Amino acid sequence: MAAASSMSEREAAVYDRAIRLWGAEAQARLMAAKLLVVGLSGLTAELCKNLVLSGLSLTLHDDTAATAEDLSANFFLSEDDIGKPRAAACLERVRELNPLVSVEVISGPLPAPADAGFWGKFTAVCTGGLGLEATLAAAAACRAHGALFFAGSQHGLVCTFGSDLGASHAFKLTDARAQAGGVGTAFKEAEGAAVSSVAFPPFAEVAAAPLASAASMLSRRRTRDPSAVSNDAAPAWVAAAAVERALSSKGLDRPPADRAAFAAALRETMAAELASAPGLLDGDAVLSVSRAFGLGVSPVCAVAGGQWGQEVIRAVTGRSPPLGNVFVFDARRHPQGQFGWIPAAPASASV
Repeated sequence: MAAASSMSEREAAVYDRAIRLWGAEAQARLMAAKLLVVGLSGLTAELCKNLVLSGLSLTLHDDTAATAEDLSANFFLSEDDIGKPRAAACLERVRELNPLVSVEVISGPLPAPADAGFWGKFTAVCTGGLGLEATLAAAAACRAHGALFFAGSQHGLVCTFGSDLGASHAFKLTDARAQAGGVGTAFKEAEGAAVSSVAFPPFAEVAAAPLASAASMLSRRRTRDPSAVSNDAAPAWVAAAAVERALSSKGLDRPPADRAAFAAALRETMAAELASAPGLLDGDAVLSVSRAFGLGVSPVCAVAGGQWGQEVIRAVTGRSPPLGNVFVFDARRHPQGQFGWIPAAPASASV
C-alpha cells in the first residue's frame, strides 16, 4: 500500500472510485505519467477530458486557429475563441476539470524526432488530426525514445485511432483479483498473477499495411454464442485509411472541393487492392469519410474518445492487455466500435 500512502488525503478522496477499480499502484502510475497531446480536435478534446479526470498531467500543442467548425465537437472552445490557437484557447477549461493535475501548453514547431530530451520526457504521446507524414514522424520519435504512441482521426460518423506501444509492451493479467480489507479499500492482484507481453509493429508498418489486412479485425457480438464474431466496422477503417493515404500521396491536407469525384476515383483504386477481400470495400463509407474528413460529431467523438482514454490508461498502468493496435467506430452501422491487430501481433505470455 506504499502507493496509497504517497497520496495526499485530497488525492485519495478525489480518486477514490478509481483506486477501488484499478488499485492504488495503478493510480499512482497515472498520476506520475506525463502525456503530450498534439492536435485539439473534438476527438482529442474527449480524450483530454477522460485523461485529466483520471489524474494524468498533460502538455497540449496545437497552434491551429480555432474555427466555427471546431465548435461542433470541441466543448473546450467557444465562439470567443475563433481565430485563437486551439491549444491555448482550451487550456483554462481543461485545467478546470482537475486542479490536482498539471496542464501546460507549448507552441511552435515540434522538435525533431532525434531530440531525446523532448520526446523522452513523455510517458505517452497522443496525436489527433495531423497529416500522415507528421503522424509518422511523431510515431518514430516515440518508438526511438520509449514513449507510448497513439494517433486518432475524426471524419464525421467515423472515428479511428491506432497505437504503437513498442517492441515489447508488458502488462499484468489481473482478471483474477482479490479485495483487500473489505468494502471501501483498494484491490490487490491475486497471488501469482501472470505477466505477459505483446509486440507492436512500428506505426509506419500499420500505416503502410495492405488494406486487406483489415479482414482480421474481428469483434465479438453481444450474444450467448461465444464464437460469434463480426468485422462489421472494418470497412470503415479501410475507408479512413485509404482516404488518408491518398491525400498524403498527393500532398493534400484535405480532399478537393469535388469530394464525390475524389471518392469515386479512390473506390476504383481500392477495388484493385481489395480484390482478395471485396467485402472490405464500402463505397458509402469512402464517400462519407471523404465528405466529412477532419470534422467532428460530438456523440461519435464521445464514444471513440472514451475507448481511446481507456486504452491509454491500460497502456500507462500496464494492468491489462491492450485490445489491439487499431480501433474504429462507425456510427452508421456498428453500435460499439471495434479493435483489431494490423498486422497481427500475437501476445506471448510469461510468468
